[in-house]
Amino acid sequence: MTRFPFYFVLPAAIALTLVLPGSAQIQLYVFQGGATCGNSQSWLVSDAVGNLYGTAEYGGQYNQGCVFELVAPTKNGGEWRESVLYSFKGGNGDGATPLAGLVFDSAGNLFGSTVYGGPNSHGVIFELRPTGEPGVWAEEVLHFFNGLDGATPSGLLVGSGGALYGTSPYGGDNGAGNVFRLAIGKDDNWHLQNLYSFEGVDDGLEPAGSLIADSQQNLYGVTVAGGAYDRGSVFKLEYSKSDGKFTESVLYSFTGANDGEAPRDSLVSFNGSLYGTAGGGGAYGDGVVFQLNPSGNSWTESVLHDFEGGSDGARPWAGLAHDGQGNLYGTTPAGGIGICSGFAGPGCGIVFELSAPQKPGDDWVEHKFQFLQDIGVQPMARVLLTNNHLYGTTFFGGASGKCLDAAGCGIVFQLSH
Repeated sequence: MTRFPFYFVLPAAIALTLVLPGSAQIQLYVFQGGATCGNSQSWLVSDAVGNLYGTAEYGGQYNQGCVFELVAPTKNGGEWRESVLYSFKGGNGDGATPLAGLVFDSAGNLFGSTVYGGPNSHGVIFELRPTGEPGVWAEEVLHFFNGLDGATPSGLLVGSGGALYGTSPYGGDNGAGNVFRLAIGKDDNWHLQNLYSFEGVDDGLEPAGSLIADSQQNLYGVTVAGGAYDRGSVFKLEYSKSDGKFTESVLYSFTGANDGEAPRDSLVSFNGSLYGTAGGGGAYGDGVVFQLNPSGNSWTESVLHDFEGGSDGARPWAGLAHDGQGNLYGTTPAGGIGICSGFAGPGCGIVFELSAPQKPGDDWVEHKFQFLQDIGVQPMARVLLTNNHLYGTTFFGGASGKCLDAAGCGIVFQLSH
């Protein structure tokens, strides 16, 4: 099968000419910060007409972060337009610093989390509801974390009946993080239920990223540390229909050697296997893409790709997306080309595709796009795959704007093939 390289399309002010013959050029967006949004490490979600939604760590009216919509062009040659749906105020009555992306429910409402804010500054879960007026949404805080029930919540999963499931890397009964469920009770109020508190040893420490669920309502996720070797784990919470409780088991403990270490974002499931990234370990010490396959009563890990650093990419931070053929797509915030020193090391980051083997015994093949300082720096979130395009964010890069420093406010990008 012939593979076509990705091309990268940017707003006209910083456009890079890598467009393939016969392909359409679409302009996206450079964040400006200030009263608008800036510095996003959020994954994106889209609505039925192609508008994109996400969060930004900084910016907004109070500089406590914000929720944005990128309104898709309505005509050929039009521009993507940012609309700030909500600016967080911080303090006791509101959230601050949203890091994770958003999720839609079946009614078109948006849900998300902030890692700070609230009376104890342990973060909140919030909802945004459309008011019927274009671009105007109403915000409501559904839960303020107090530390005992969790702290600094990660991303969310919308489950059956509209319940929200998530992880907190800190807090819980033992201070090692927890998995929670937030749902509307008979009194029409939202109530949080602690499904599992990690002990911080063999069962895992610092659950991170959002959860995934199977058809039996079992939940799957990762911890950054803990496990048998204190290098992170993949866990399952098995649901019991008889009493509605969950029982935790560790599917895999990372050793920190060639198998990787420190996974920190959502898994994806395809044909009965689980796929994810680990930010450290591997053959070169710069992280891996891994696969877990069920084998009887246990799971077996295989490394699909070892990141080598340099132009290959390094230190994957985010989870993966997959298409119907099982090809995998992701980002690394470091590695690649350019001089863009950051939290994960030199390089400006990459977006990669791992092509699934065409026949047994073939290797997975990596294809990548490499960022440069003037077009985007440090993609930290997983990509959205929709309509044969990949959409994502970078934390820095683009026009300087009114953000953290001269590294820029970040961009929203599109890759197509």
